[in-house]
Amino acid sequence: MATIEIQTGEKIKILKGLEKVYEKLIAYKKKYCFLISLISLPCYAQKENVVVDGKIVGQKTYEARRDSILYEDNCGCIYYTTDKNAKSYRRLMYPIVLEDDEMEGIAEFFSERKIPMKHFQYELLNTYWTTLHWFNGDYCLYSPCDWIYEQRCLLTDSIIYTHFEDLSFFAITDYKKQYADCFQFSYVNNEVERIVSILEIKIIDQAKGISVWTWKDKEGKIEWRELKVKSENVKLFPMIIQECPEMKCIEKGIEYFEELIRQNKNIKK
Repeated sequence: MATIEIQTGEKIKILKGLEKVYEKLIAYKKKYCFLISLISLPCYAQKENVVVDGKIVGQKTYEARRDSILYEDNCGCIYYTTDKNAKSYRRLMYPIVLEDDEMEGIAEFFSERKIPMKHFQYELLNTYWTTLHWFNGDYCLYSPCDWIYEQRCLLTDSIIYTHFEDLSFFAITDYKKQYADCFQFSYVNNEVERIVSILEIKIIDQAKGISVWTWKDKEGKIEWRELKVKSENVKLFPMIIQECPEMKCIEKGIEYFEELIRQNKNIKK
């Protein structure tokens, strides 16, 4: 075992030979903790009057201005907004910041699987991405009831980080540029034993930073596709917010929102 000093000054034990891996992860953490302070811009909650029998009896506070209400009950509401001051937009811009135990898990992953930590230089290096949806004939973001379900991703020179409920990471084993605006990564999933899979990223709108991510198995069979947008550009798009202030509700999918649209034709753009 070896020891290394982390950000708090505490010395922790790590597997021998992984000192450089840890130093890189710590430098990454310091960089993105600093970025959080840069993007912590003011955001404003929206208040609406509560009207009963034609009289204002109080006010309720929401994350954003509710341009169009898709659904509402005692648990919460689902609504469409173009309110770019909402905290939901700021949250989608947050970097993924590693906890010390997560850094330890990543370092052990490389050691136990005997995977060399390779470093690649490419055009999308250190870009941060948010999941985008196609809704009501337009691109749209989604802010879930529980923030842990927000899907975010970071591409570094050696690891692909994704966050959905928990942090997942994929060790990049190879990279090549397929053609203009199309990039292919081979990776090993931290949850699967040394099986190499493929991620293909195709930029479809350079100005807005929109791309299609295609995840494939080792034979090249498509497992799923998703839209992503560079997180710095999230304010270019409207958002559906599922807000449940009193309790956690079941997260709805885009198909459910499309059904609400068929029932409610009053979506504002």
